[in-house]
Amino acid sequence: MKQKIILAFLITSFSAQSFAFCDANGAFGIKFGDKVGKKAVRLQGGKASTFYSVQVPEPNPAFDEYQVRIDTKTKKIYEVIATKIITPMPTSRLGGLNPEQIKEGETKARNAAKSFLALLPKEQQEKITRNEYGSPQWHLAVSEEAILEINGYGPWDANIRCTNLSGELELGKRVLPELFE
Repeated sequence: MKQKIILAFLITSFSAQSFAFCDANGAFGIKFGDKVGKKAVRLQGGKASTFYSVQVPEPNPAFDEYQVRIDTKTKKIYEVIATKIITPMPTSRLGGLNPEQIKEGETKARNAAKSFLALLPKEQQEKITRNEYGSPQWHLAVSEEAILEINGYGPWDANIRCTNLSGELELGKRVLPELFE
């Protein structure tokens, strides 16, 4: 019963936007190519990219938190991530959860991802592709410049990623030039 209430909440929350928040320009009011604001909190990063926790200009109540991923060299945003927390993550990755809790969290995350899929317009549902290994992960080109990814694996969360392809390509060419020769 609780899962049905959560699913109904997610469907109600998304129905007005119908995934219009992810396009060639960005997501949730954040534009690709912009730099992170002063209120952003650095989460993790390396030579290639860095993740920041951010507050978005156009939040959706179905999500609990937002992140952006930037190119560490240019400092430009090339990915926006919206996350629905399923099970709070303990300090050690699987610590504190028994196998039953892990399975329940994975089921909830998969159901949340499927509810996101159900809200896509029919023509996008027909074009979206599922991960070739059968995991609950789907990809859709929302424009020539951006990809929408829906993820529902693991007991912790379900998320949506909106990625700018030219930003990711620029980073890839710099970090792994041998792949582009």
